Amino acid sequence: MVLYLSRRKKMIIGVVATAFAVGLSFSINETLTNYSWKPVLISYSPKAPSTISKNRPNDTGYNSPVTNAKFDPLKQPEPKKVKKTVPEIQVPKIEEKPLVSKPETKPEITKKPSTVVESTVPISAPRPSTRASSPTFSRSETTPKVNSQNSSTVLSQGQLDAASRAWYTGVGSQISSTRSKIKQYEAEIAELERRINDPASLKLYTYGEKTTPEKVKEGFKAKIWEANNWKKREEDYLKVLEEEKARGPRFTELDRKSIARGMLPTKENHNVWGFVNPDDNPVTGKNGTYRKRNENRVLNIPGWAPRSPHGIATQEFEGWTKQDVSTSNEEFKKAIEEITGSSGSGNGSIKVFEYTPNDKNPNKSSKSKITAVSLDANDENAFNKFQEFLAKTNGKIDAVVLKNVGDKNKNQNIDKILRALPEKVQKLTLFLESKNAIKGLRAIENKKLKELELYSNDLAIDENWSINPNAVKNVDYISFDYNNPATFQKQNPNEKIPGSILFDTLRWDSGDNADKITEGLKVAFGSKIYQRPFQGRQGGKGGYPPNLDFSDTDIKTIKQIKFDEIDNIFNENVKNWKEDKYAADDYEGFKVLKFTHLYFSVDKNGSGGTTSNSHTFTVSADDFDKSNYSKRLSGIEPEIKPPERDLRPKPYIYFRSAGQNQQNVTLKLTGSSLTEDAKKQLKVFIEAVGRGYPFAKIEVETEEIKKQISSYYNKTIEVKTSTSSS
Repeated sequence: MVLYLSRRKKMIIGVVATAFAVGLSFSINETLTNYSWKPVLISYSPKAPSTISKNRPNDTGYNSPVTNAKFDPLKQPEPKKVKKTVPEIQVPKIEEKPLVSKPETKPEITKKPSTVVESTVPISAPRPSTRASSPTFSRSETTPKVNSQNSSTVLSQGQLDAASRAWYTGVGSQISSTRSKIKQYEAEIAELERRINDPASLKLYTYGEKTTPEKVKEGFKAKIWEANNWKKREEDYLKVLEEEKARGPRFTELDRKSIARGMLPTKENHNVWGFVNPDDNPVTGKNGTYRKRNENRVLNIPGWAPRSPHGIATQEFEGWTKQDVSTSNEEFKKAIEEITGSSGSGNGSIKVFEYTPNDKNPNKSSKSKITAVSLDANDENAFNKFQEFLAKTNGKIDAVVLKNVGDKNKNQNIDKILRALPEKVQKLTLFLESKNAIKGLRAIENKKLKELELYSNDLAIDENWSINPNAVKNVDYISFDYNNPATFQKQNPNEKIPGSILFDTLRWDSGDNADKITEGLKVAFGSKIYQRPFQGRQGGKGGYPPNLDFSDTDIKTIKQIKFDEIDNIFNENVKNWKEDKYAADDYEGFKVLKFTHLYFSVDKNGSGGTTSNSHTFTVSADDFDKSNYSKRLSGIEPEIKPPERDLRPKPYIYFRSAGQNQQNVTLKLTGSSLTEDAKKQLKVFIEAVGRGYPFAKIEVETEEIKKQISSYYNKTIEVKTSTSSS
């Protein structure tokens, strides 16, 4: 049977079928979207980032699939430029004690920190390499030779041969050491792979759902990945060493100077140099700086090593026998009881010790007994009456120790005690636990002391310790025992880790004028330049505190301070440094002293007020003419222009009240005109202030000065004449 449909019916059926199909498709699509038939695929556009930039990993034991993408726009193809790059390979330098670093600064590679992946398996942590990763190597030379071209230091053939032999021994030791490390990593990797394939090991370290065998296996794999990284670095460094050995030693001019001065590469490492004769070491040798320091102490100690924290805390000195005579000596016992109001030895706040040189003392025959009194400043009663004790025992005390100064009372003032020091006192020791406590040191300005010790238990290496150089002008020697509390393991929470204070600021007191400040600078850079507090945080020849604090004085400008005289004194000392017999040969030329931080006081009276919103700093326009801020502040002169990078520290100027830096200070600039130099110096001054706490506003007396300042200062500038401002 054949079904016949007219043309009209066919058209109707077609329209209906089409409508039905469209409706059905929408229904099916909505239904299917509720089901996930296949994983969602992520497609990437060809316009997506073409490079992946990864940050340096914090944990080398974890390989994350997520990276930080940095968009690279499409660029038109350019002809490839083939350029051979041979990056410089940095070789690690390891400091050895008591050896002194040679004059040349060797390339130093910072170890990459490695956070070991925690694993339930006791595997020794991989040791990070001191080598740069993925180095490229230059072509080696088959004929070893010593490079002596363009050298002004004359060496004998015997000296060169000895240096070459030492160099080959050192590089050979490094090669052997590196090969040993590679074998250790290979053994570690093999053991990890064995444990991955050992079900018993996986089961042994599985604890419930949190540490399944799969997770333990992943931990092993991460450790393998990390060990392979370090192994690859050691292998790369081995290639560097073998290439260096094939090329032979190439001694620079600084190397040749070191050879001439008795130094050679050590047998452990060709990049570490040491003195052939230990007595030639200028620091730890027979006549070395550290030995001289220990000899200069009132209670001298043998050797070159500084005192330990334990010895400092317990007031013990090697080479001296200490005895507590607080109760055995009737005179001292009675004086202590009268001060403390306690019987027997009192409450222990005041103690008297006798030190007698023993057989370990190299100068026993020339040393005599020393009597020292120690005060715990936390006992306020004993502290306030201590000068009475000194008066009662006048002529019997050789050394005074003040402990815990500023510990409980941050503003504790030692001025009265120091002024009461008897003339017989040779040595003063202060344990300062507050930076304000040192201000009383000015009291010893006119007292003759053989030695001063400045310690702190927890703050010794903190920044912003300041010292008035005028205070110590009559002190023969300021001892120094560096101890960093972070490097010592405390046996109990209350254990003290005292060390000598590092000073980075020179300060002056109320009443000191420009002449007194110049005098203090001559002390710091002249007569006391060899004392450690005046050598900055790093110490040694050429070091000095980079900050100047005038905030307790009425100084408004550095114009009247005679810095040029100080420059001459400083350079003369550096050129003829008495602790370095090669100082004149190594002198690099005249240097101008520059400073990174200056501190001034806000106006102490008048319109300044006392609130942080109303502090003012009033200064005359004439104070900027020939003030030399551009010369004395670091990072200003000479100007360094791109593409050269200026790595000099930029200067800051702060204004203080009661020892605290103040914000929102108003600059009141008096005067109707500025010289060309004053304009320059004022700009340097305002910009240095702006790096810290910028001026809230500036008040000037003429429109002309306002216009000049507005070219570089974008805050409020008000014109106020002296008449209107009053």
